[in-house]
Amino acid sequence: MGSVWTIFMHADAVDICLMLFGLLGAVADGMSLSIMLLVTSRILNDLGTGPSVDPSLFTSKMNQ
Repeated sequence: MGSVWTIFMHADAVDICLMLFGLLGAVADGMSLSIMLLVTSRILNDLGTGPSVDPSLFTSKMNQ
């Protein structure tokens, strides 16, 4: 069994560029669900504290 380098030794510049774009796309795809959950949880937390907060403050928080 060879090293990891043997996988990439026949790759040219285009292959390396495509692999980097694929890596960046995979990272962005993995982070998208986490970011969406974070935003949704903050919105729901603001909605849950609705009656105890001044309506103008609540509206300004929702518009952020």
